[in-house]
Amino acid sequence: MVSVIERGEKVDLKMADPELNDLRVGLGWDAVGGDEVDMDLDAAIFMLGADNRVRSSKDLVFYNQMESECGSVVLCGDNRTGQGEGDDEYLEVNLSKIPLDVVKLAITVSIYEADERHQNFGMVESSFVRLANNQSQREIAKYVLSEECHNETAFVFGEIIRVDEDNWSFRALGRGFSGELRYLCDVFGVQVDD
Repeated sequence: MVSVIERGEKVDLKMADPELNDLRVGLGWDAVGGDEVDMDLDAAIFMLGADNRVRSSKDLVFYNQMESECGSVVLCGDNRTGQGEGDDEYLEVNLSKIPLDVVKLAITVSIYEADERHQNFGMVESSFVRLANNQSQREIAKYVLSEECHNETAFVFGEIIRVDEDNWSFRALGRGFSGELRYLCDVFGVQVDD
């Protein structure tokens, strides 16, 4: 049974699926107005230490760096339109490969060139993040962003949090920001070259 969760709720991943090791983190959205709207949203994962910051810029997995240095997180493609059913973008996460000093994975979505295109999440609907067992394809948890959005151009949809060496939980966040991916990089300590 799929666990549809609300903002702030947590799911113990081991309890939800004792066989889980390879995780699929799927994200989806639709532009208000349909396929005619040119809107490019980008999924990313920030691998964070105990200080809630990346250990280095290699701990950001996104469209320009599609695999983490340790190989535990891989972005599988960059959908530039959001068209189609199901996951618009997804990442594969091998939980057993994540270094022990990484205690959290922040799952984010940002609008590419939002300021230049005058776009924000008020122009997006049906946004979600879902976690599934990548081998069995069994869905474990799904969070649908239901917050009213206005000026936000980036969201931390949720976090995968290390409980102990082998156990993880997922928490739905739905925390919005103005400032696109660059702002999230500042928040999580990624050095960005101008």
